[in-house]
Amino acid sequence: MTGSSAERKYLMTSDELLAPDVGAVAVGHLASGAFEAVNEEMRRQAEQRGVNDPKLIANLIFRQEMEAVYGSTGHPYPIAEFEWEAFAADVPEYCGDNVPVVYMVDGSRYTAPI
Repeated sequence: MTGSSAERKYLMTSDELLAPDVGAVAVGHLASGAFEAVNEEMRRQAEQRGVNDPKLIANLIFRQEMEAVYGSTGHPYPIAEFEWEAFAADVPEYCGDNVPVVYMVDGSRYTAPI
């Protein structure tokens, strides 16, 4: 097999997620009850941009008290429908008032760690 099929790049930091070459598009917020609207916007943006394998990635920014616990100010996280409501319920505890923005990326090129 040749090197023609590129491996997906892991987006480990907010800076990597938001780098211009990634082309991440904000499609909503990680809020309770918002999955359908965010998913619809992701599909609309993907169609406009010719992205065949769109992926939702939440840009988690932890509140200061959580930074010490996790050793990080936050990171991108791939979010799926089955876990949406559980994550949305945890936003106040982990992120405070900073509701994470959810981005659409080309899932054939990018992903984020779990």
